[in-house]
Amino acid sequence: MRIYTEFVAKKKKKEEPVFEFSEFNKEEYIKNDFRDSKVAFVAIPFGILIAVITHYMLSSGISTRIAMMVGFTSPILLIKIVPFVVKMDEFPIKKMFAPAITSIFTWLGAFILLSNPPFLDIASPVIEEFEIYEYDGNTWNEMNKENDEYLVPENSEFTITVLVLDNDEVEDVQFTIHSDNGEFIPVEMDDEFPNGYENRWQYQHDGLNAGEYTIKITATDAEDNVEEITKKFTVS
Repeated sequence: MRIYTEFVAKKKKKEEPVFEFSEFNKEEYIKNDFRDSKVAFVAIPFGILIAVITHYMLSSGISTRIAMMVGFTSPILLIKIVPFVVKMDEFPIKKMFAPAITSIFTWLGAFILLSNPPFLDIASPVIEEFEIYEYDGNTWNEMNKENDEYLVPENSEFTITVLVLDNDEVEDVQFTIHSDNGEFIPVEMDDEFPNGYENRWQYQHDGLNAGEYTIKITATDAEDNVEEITKKFTVS
């Protein structure tokens, strides 16, 4: 029994596969690495070229959506360009994923850079922090809000302020107020409060009669990009 066990153990030991590392081919490695580098150096300037093209598309009035579609689908053209740099039998299609991603990220970075000042301004201003304050004779108190509507006391002096931000410069902010019956309320900006001071704009009124009112705030930047918001408030 002991002899049989030793025989089986020796047989299993002989049958165990021996893993052998393949010999490192330094010349082949350098060749492939140089080939991949050439393709990468094609993808980067290609992405920059597409960024310049999409930049001029935007500046010519073409919609941002079309420009983005051109940018994200442009790597398809690399299939026609890469064969001029390397032999496709040495660079299979499945390896096109890496240069395609490289060109997309290069295009996206350059496109964002070219789409902002000083090259171009396609972003509209952002209107935030809409607030209404009522003056009680001594101090300004922020008005409460119910169901996204503000409540203002009748015939009470109040001030409306907003924070307007832009990636370049806010050119103008206009306030327009009308009542629930369509009556237009004349609006004059408060000269005592500097317009645009710390990016805040203000409108002050001596008081309104009871009713529901809608205020539209329109912000325009130096490149005539426009943003509007509409808020409702009730005077009671």
